[in-house]
Amino acid sequence: MNRWVAGSILGLGAVAIVGAIGRWHVVAVTALLASILLTAGWFINKFVWVRVPDLETALVFNAETKAFIRFLLPGRHWLLFPLERVRERLSLTATVVRGKCLQAQTNGGIAVTVDWTATYVINPRTLAGELWPHMARILPQGSARLMRSHGNNVVGQMVSELPVAALTDEGSRGRLERQLRERLGWRLRPFGFQIFRVMITKVEMPPQVQAMLEAAHERQVYAISEATALERLQRAVSQFSKEDMERLLQLKQLHVLGQNGVALPAPILMQNMQPGGWSRGGGADREGRKPSVPGTGSSEPADGGQSDWPFVTN
Repeated sequence: MNRWVAGSILGLGAVAIVGAIGRWHVVAVTALLASILLTAGWFINKFVWVRVPDLETALVFNAETKAFIRFLLPGRHWLLFPLERVRERLSLTATVVRGKCLQAQTNGGIAVTVDWTATYVINPRTLAGELWPHMARILPQGSARLMRSHGNNVVGQMVSELPVAALTDEGSRGRLERQLRERLGWRLRPFGFQIFRVMITKVEMPPQVQAMLEAAHERQVYAISEATALERLQRAVSQFSKEDMERLLQLKQLHVLGQNGVALPAPILMQNMQPGGWSRGGGADREGRKPSVPGTGSSEPADGGQSDWPFVTN
């Protein structure tokens, strides 16, 4: 009984008593009738024509056998007093539960710990009829405990089907959350649960496993960068002409000769830079003639073997 209702009834009863003692019959009768009507109104509202607030569900039991009878959705409902009584009320607001699945084993035998949260509501309309008597006693106080138990069990099953790398790959968090929501929804729908959102907040694994995964990730990033650089090089090479490729090969040959201590005069070098101008015959052209020294018209130096032309070395 609400305090203001109880206070009003007691106040009217006191007025009626005082009126009867003082022989104020009209006041006494009026106060007595008002207290009776107020008590009757409270009794009907409480036990006969009950009101269920919004976002709540009332659970009706048999007053004698204690057996569950039915759920009452928000609104006004008639009860068969004194056989039917409202004993529990179930909240229909969204509830957040947090779970922690400890030492879940991956398919490779690695133990991991997964923290997760889920947001759900209870919808009695989806509750299987044969489960009503049982769930009517569990849901009012134990819905969060039931949700946590099933959530940890589903997380453990999911982890056992995956390698440890699948828990840390890019995009794996969202994929795991979707799978967890689907499995939880399928498992708990007969119990009246509707899952709105599931989040995996943390995945813990042994430090040595974490270090190995980080090293593997670094190697993967390096391999991707190398593949990208090779692709760019192939695109650049594909733009060279045949003559350009011959020049590049000649430069490579000159570089190798220079590394081995072979010196080439500058005119021979300039000639060999032309496409097809390189020969292994000591710098002779295609007809077998050696290039002449400028100013002499001869292929030999004018000063008896000494030449002021620079020699090219590496």
